[in-house]
Amino acid sequence: MSMTDEIAAKYVQARTNHFRVLRKLFASAIVIRAILMGALLVMGAFFVIDRQMTFGQFVAAEVIVVQISYAVEKLMTGMGTIFDMVTSAEKLAVVTDMDLQEEEEVHHG
Repeated sequence: MSMTDEIAAKYVQARTNHFRVLRKLFASAIVIRAILMGALLVMGAFFVIDRQMTFGQFVAAEVIVVQISYAVEKLMTGMGTIFDMVTSAEKLAVVTDMDLQEEEEVHHG
């Protein structure tokens, strides 16, 4: 029973570490997008107030930047799937590399 508890504890720790990496990916995607949007608004407001850009140009630039930032965020969140696939392949490699256990024959009856 203690071996089962040990395996379960290792599994829970591995899952915690796995989701810690995914949380960092998602958090970094949100932070990057927030910084990008903030910089866009500040620069756009400066250019519109300074009459170097019309409001229509500002809106068009914002639409393009929002689409690019969405694509980057989608790529970063897709990294979770890639991370899961690599982790699964590593787990399969560990299982397939294990030595086979020879069991004694059990006679019933």
